[in-house]
Amino acid sequence: WYTLGALRCVLGIHEAGVLHCDVKSDNFVLTPGSVLEGETGEHDGALVKLIDFGRSIDLRAVEAGGTIVGLFGDDAAAEDMDPPAMTEGRPWKEDLDTYGVLSVAHVLLWGSHLSCGKDVKGRWRQDKTLRRYWNKDLWSDLFDTLLNSQGEEGEDADDECVNVGFGSGADDLRRLIGRFEQEVEGKENEIAAMLRRQNNLVSGR
Repeated sequence: WYTLGALRCVLGIHEAGVLHCDVKSDNFVLTPGSVLEGETGEHDGALVKLIDFGRSIDLRAVEAGGTIVGLFGDDAAAEDMDPPAMTEGRPWKEDLDTYGVLSVAHVLLWGSHLSCGKDVKGRWRQDKTLRRYWNKDLWSDLFDTLLNSQGEEGEDADDECVNVGFGSGADDLRRLIGRFEQEVEGKENEIAAMLRRQNNLVSGR
């Protein structure tokens, strides 16, 4: 449910032309719901929100003045939050934020910072092993998709087809959101009970 809320938040700001550049567990808050149910992660009066836009980038302004990599290089990422494209020196954009979503999911699943590397097939993987009683297909899809995005196809100034390296696009996020929505469907009462229990723990009741 939290991962679903994070995916929705990131998709929303990307559709508005904004990169957050500091997506991590510390920058999500749970507040009383105030929008249509399901629109950005609301459940039983609770809403997942993304905060702290101090490092954010207005993509429309950037693209009017040059490429995002040319203007920011590797300085846009918070410490230890470089996505694979940035690590390899490839073009990057939305994957800076979607790597942050993975870092949040990693903390929720394993309680530790995300670390990853390439497997024998050259694909990026998280270092931790998924536990057998989790929905391994769902979580594997999330990590594999967002760690291995190859960007979008575009054309350069000479009308040549090139990989513009825009990272994890909206279609990837929408597909993953759909999968996570299916996962939580029918579990409303269970989720609501967990949220109430969490609230009681936080408030010391």
